[in-house]
Amino acid sequence: MRELSVTLLCIVLCACAHSSGADYLPQIDSRTSGATVPTEYSFGVLPLHNAVRLFETYQPLIDEINSRVSGFTVRLETAKDHPQYEAKVRERRLHFVMMNSHLVIPAEERGYEIIGRTADKIRGLVLVRNDSGIRRARDLKAASISFASGTDLPGAMMPKLLLKQDGLDVDREATNKYVGSPDSAILNVFWKLTAAGCVSESAWQSFRARRPDMAQSLEVRWATAPLVGLGILARNDVPPEHVQSVAQALFGLQQSERGRKILERMSISSFQRADEATYDRVGEFLDDYRKAFGYTPTLRGAN
Repeated sequence: MRELSVTLLCIVLCACAHSSGADYLPQIDSRTSGATVPTEYSFGVLPLHNAVRLFETYQPLIDEINSRVSGFTVRLETAKDHPQYEAKVRERRLHFVMMNSHLVIPAEERGYEIIGRTADKIRGLVLVRNDSGIRRARDLKAASISFASGTDLPGAMMPKLLLKQDGLDVDREATNKYVGSPDSAILNVFWKLTAAGCVSESAWQSFRARRPDMAQSLEVRWATAPLVGLGILARNDVPPEHVQSVAQALFGLQQSERGRKILERMSISSFQRADEATYDRVGEFLDDYRKAFGYTPTLRGAN
């Protein structure tokens, strides 16, 4: 009986040892195996379109950058709206960022470095319906005006200052309606939900190309003077050689047919080098804006 018990105990112990070994999978430590975890950086783009259009517009750019660099990749990232996007920059959650001109210097103060800009100037437009009868800025007194966002430089700030200089204080004498996207700002005018809509010139050109049937019912009543375009910045903890690789990929887009098609899709002629001095004129605009309204939108909100 004692021999039987010892035999059964040996069988159980052998079975346990076998079961434990069957469940074991070798764990490879990359620190000792020589394997490396791929480096991936976020590339932030402004929420200028709905999610589907934004992906169709900017994912080809991301794919092209990834085809031109080595040792790392970038991924497309945006936000629901301008305030949430700016919060990501303020909190340094993005590695590379596309910024409206007036927020380039505030982004620098958050630890980003300017590496380039779009070659195109930006301009703000005020759209009305052809049949509106609106001819002077004062004709919009007590009316509703649609904007994508209050911090959109060409789509809100530039038109607001233009209207103020023409005799209408939009913040006090009209109703501001922030609708989330340039297309929504335009459609509000088309459907007569607002008397006027403010958007960037590039947003209007894009809408006209996609919806000529609707665009023919609208017209540009006022256009602002131009300012330097969007800035591209890199977070200051990204290795310089990786920043340089991304910059070279951007600056070289117009040199190939594929790159030119990508730029055309984004309504950008090219990317160029830039530094802080590039945005001096934007600083002058912000001074004028502050004198007119008593504040300027920043990454921390309106100051």
